[in-house]
Amino acid sequence: MKKNKIIFHISENLSYRYGGVNKFLNILNSNLKFCSHNFIDVEKIKIFNFVKILKKNKENIFHVHGIWNYKLVLASLLIILSKNKFVLSVHGNLNNFIWKNKGYLILILRKLYWSLIGYPIYKHAKKIHAVERTEHYNLKKLFKHNDIQEINHLYNFNKRKIRIKQIKKNIIYYGRVVNNKGIHNLISAFTKSNLNKNFKLFIYGPKVDYQYFLKLKKLSNIYKDKIFFCDPLLGNQKKKILQSSWVFVNPSISEVLGYTNFESADNNLPIIISNKCGIYDKSLPKYLIIEPNVNQINKSLSLVMEWSMKKRLVIGQRINKIFNKKYNKAKLIKKWQKFYGL
Repeated sequence: MKKNKIIFHISENLSYRYGGVNKFLNILNSNLKFCSHNFIDVEKIKIFNFVKILKKNKENIFHVHGIWNYKLVLASLLIILSKNKFVLSVHGNLNNFIWKNKGYLILILRKLYWSLIGYPIYKHAKKIHAVERTEHYNLKKLFKHNDIQEINHLYNFNKRKIRIKQIKKNIIYYGRVVNNKGIHNLISAFTKSNLNKNFKLFIYGPKVDYQYFLKLKKLSNIYKDKIFFCDPLLGNQKKKILQSSWVFVNPSISEVLGYTNFESADNNLPIIISNKCGIYDKSLPKYLIIEPNVNQINKSLSLVMEWSMKKRLVIGQRINKIFNKKYNKAKLIKKWQKFYGL
């Protein structure tokens, strides 16, 4: 009997506080049964233990997740020196926002790092994974000679019929509280569109960037009875909140197919999605895929707040069907099998 290949997933942090990489790895692990999966956290493993793994696994595959952490750079270099094969997922870490979001000096330093260290190492990746078409386009410009394959996120959509008992007039954002999520634009848009209406805005998530969180608190200070900051959504509480809210707003300035969009669709929750999230579908109402600025978010919120309860339910069911069809699990699993060469 042929022995399954092992995929060693190498990441800088497996905590939910650092985005969707952890969920991405868990879903791969539960769905790609044609191989085994091992997980290596470069923040925890010692170099000599990693070198031992490399020596014993010449026939297996190493999958590097991310590019900026110096320990990931070192791990990739060790893979090259040991003559092992590796593939790469950058998870949005080379998009335009990442290059420019810290100012001109950081932009220069990042370009120096990339030309002197990053590219000379990561160009050795046998294949590079792009999550969606914008990332694919950006990676093609940076890796002109590499095999880049676009594979959307896998997601385990539930087949059961959702029975929603009660829907509240709550607008929600959930996810990390960091600058690139555009939450400041959501708050500004909400305060403009919410005049004389009974809607409330709930922001759920870990305060990864505490200074940014303080900025948001200040921005929402005069609307304490309308805007609430809450702990991250987990487990059954998440399901309950998603199924009982009016709409989820994802105002991200930079993101690649965030899992929050999939979870919302899976729970029949309508979504207002930034056009920077990598979701492109002409069957979605135009006002639900927007440019993530205050005016556009405001216009969409104003329309959504006028929905009847019946329309809210119909739109939620429609989004669920669109996501189930577009992100077909069987097709995506075949793409992963091809990506790993198995």
